[in-house]
Amino acid sequence: MKVLFRMALVCLNFAVISPATAVDFDIVINYVPGSNFTPSQKAAFAQAEATWESLITSYKPNFAGSPTLTINADNPALDGVGGTLGQAGPTNGFTVGPYLYASAGTMSFDSADVAALETAGTWEAVILHEMGHVIGIGTLWSSAGVGLPGYQELYVDGTGQYTGATALAAYQQEFVGQQSAPFVPVELGGGGGTANGHWNEGNGGGTTGITRVSDGKDMNLMLMSGWLNGGSFISDTTLGSFEDMGYNTTLVIGSAPDTMPPTADLSSPADGDSIAPTVLNAQAYLEVTFADSGDGVDAATIDGDELSLSGSGLGTATLSGGAPTLVSGTTYRYTFTGSFAAGTVNVAFVAG
Repeated sequence: MKVLFRMALVCLNFAVISPATAVDFDIVINYVPGSNFTPSQKAAFAQAEATWESLITSYKPNFAGSPTLTINADNPALDGVGGTLGQAGPTNGFTVGPYLYASAGTMSFDSADVAALETAGTWEAVILHEMGHVIGIGTLWSSAGVGLPGYQELYVDGTGQYTGATALAAYQQEFVGQQSAPFVPVELGGGGGTANGHWNEGNGGGTTGITRVSDGKDMNLMLMSGWLNGGSFISDTTLGSFEDMGYNTTLVIGSAPDTMPPTADLSSPADGDSIAPTVLNAQAYLEVTFADSGDGVDAATIDGDELSLSGSGLGTATLSGGAPTLVSGTTYRYTFTGSFAAGTVNVAFVAG
């Protein structure tokens, strides 16, 4: 059963900080008195904190002081087993330059669900998700939406269209067929707290048919979508959204995965040429030129196992084995033993 995430938009107080020096991103977890998280459940909080701190490295503007994002965590009763797993959002913030940031927030997890989530192995994913809302996903996409216009405006409620430039560029690169997408689709279902604050999924958390280039995963598995699905991932699109909100992250745009396979062509004798067996046997080698229009030819992968011989003219000839000799550029020489006979010889390239 898929279960629902909700965010709580409770931004209340903001301060203005003047630019000064660069500051790293830091999260502090404060367990609310009366909460009864176990040591293992608290360990998941620590791991989630470390994950976001490794992906979000610093604030874009320089500014005075050493701000931390303090998050109060508790586990009250919400709506019973299998309903809303948690809710979270910022409660205080500050502005620097063109950005509005969270400096404090809350995360509440339904006490009826916590133990089961831990047993199922999804507890940390839920914490990561709610922590993402406190940092700003879905909650600080619009400064006007929290009563402080003049800072980031990345999404208009009800449109289902996130238009922040960096997240959009990441989405176009990350997902198949989205190179010309004009926006990142945002969830409009699920009711208040889910709609307008998460990346889009199919109805009730179903698939969208939009899949990730790198591994074929549907975008409904994005960690910051509105329903909990097994196998969730922190998407480049999410990191791009944090960039749009004024954070530096580990995101790299413009290095799309290489999907072009390498190629190989016979150069001596040339592909398609006819040559007398006696001449080829006296030569005692074949030469092959490799090409890769994507990442380029990786010489370390050329080890002698990339060619195979067959055909009626094969005779007793076999490749000598071992790494070939580099002749020049990306042309390599493969020696052979035995003799070719009259007939057709096929040289097959085994990409790997």
